[in-house]
Amino acid sequence: MKLNELTVIMAMMIREMDILKERCEKIIKAGANVVFTCRGLDDIANKYLVEAGILGVRRVDKADIRRICKSTGGICLCLNTFVSSSVI
Repeated sequence: MKLNELTVIMAMMIREMDILKERCEKIIKAGANVVFTCRGLDDIANKYLVEAGILGVRRVDKADIRRICKSTGGICLCLNTFVSSSVI
């Protein structure tokens, strides 16, 4: 697939935004109130989370995330694919 056609590029961008929204909706439906990530947090994803009343904190050291989980009784997930309310 060549990416030189504008329609192909636009379709990919729209699908990427849909995937991002689906992932944020999983986090929202699970009932999280704070999300810590050791990587970046997309501005659009942060917008969805903030609108749902969820605090998104980016670029937190993994050791700090583990400490936070241990002290609060939270859990550390590697992927949000497995997020559900029974896990949170």
